[in-house]
Amino acid sequence: MPSVVIALSTTASVGLAGVLFGAGETWRPPDLAETGLLGAAAVFVAVGNLAIIRSLRNGDASVVSPFRYSIVLMSLALGALLFGEWPDLPSVLGIALVTASGFHAFRDGAVEGAGRVHAVVRPRNLSRHGRCGTSAEPAIRRRHASHAPQ
Repeated sequence: MPSVVIALSTTASVGLAGVLFGAGETWRPPDLAETGLLGAAAVFVAVGNLAIIRSLRNGDASVVSPFRYSIVLMSLALGALLFGEWPDLPSVLGIALVTASGFHAFRDGAVEGAGRVHAVVRPRNLSRHGRCGTSAEPAIRRRHASHAPQ
């Protein structure tokens, strides 16, 4: 499935969930500035989802995944800066647990995989229609010797 379809369907699903969860709330129509901000937020979310999907498809997940935890730090910083919201103790403990487990998994993957030979699948040249072929040629790469465990 194309990355753009996944990113846009994810963004639309989150928007629909917000509408459904907010169905019991009292709403007022947003003014023009708020509508513009909501539109900009939707574009940034869609582009962010697309970037995450493409990075996980093209990069090594053990390298890309830790960068996803920057979302947590950005959310905390923006919540504090824009809304004056600070997480309570259970939230802080949950955030710390999830983030620590992600970094632990990254560290373990980096240490265990050091010095191993990894198969990398590289798509063939694009066809004249701009699409990748259905088969892929495997290529072998070796991690740099400086990553080997001591």
